[in-house]
Amino acid sequence: MIRNSVSIYKSKKNNNIFIVPSGFLENGIRTTINKPIILGEHYNAEILGESLKKGYDIISNQEFQKEDIGVLVVNEVTGIKSFSSFSKQYFCVSSGYDSMNGYDFYSLIRGKDGSYMYPANPFIELSPDADYISIGAAIIKAFESCE
Repeated sequence: MIRNSVSIYKSKKNNNIFIVPSGFLENGIRTTINKPIILGEHYNAEILGESLKKGYDIISNQEFQKEDIGVLVVNEVTGIKSFSSFSKQYFCVSSGYDSMNGYDFYSLIRGKDGSYMYPANPFIELSPDADYISIGAAIIKAFESCE
């Protein structure tokens, strides 16, 4: 079973959030899909949870074209060309999902080299049938852990 993943980014400056689903290249390497879900700064737990679910739907329903795969989505959305500069300005929560195990959320840590690093264990785990509000609340809590 493939565990789908989505990255959720939150601006440190204005709390804008955008969600980036991930897919697989023909060689099996995971990469971003240029179908970001942009929420801006006005959202609540339910909207956030519903938007995350939409990100997973893009992956599972293959709602993208070949040219959408492998695009540097964070550059496209923010205009920031250097990932190191981007990671100084945005927090990141990574989420994984599969229908047997449900959701997990990792509050990623910015490394000295500008990359995001995973902690040893997920910050939050939810069942596969979690509702939008629970999912959104988990994301909000995970971002609080980043700060």
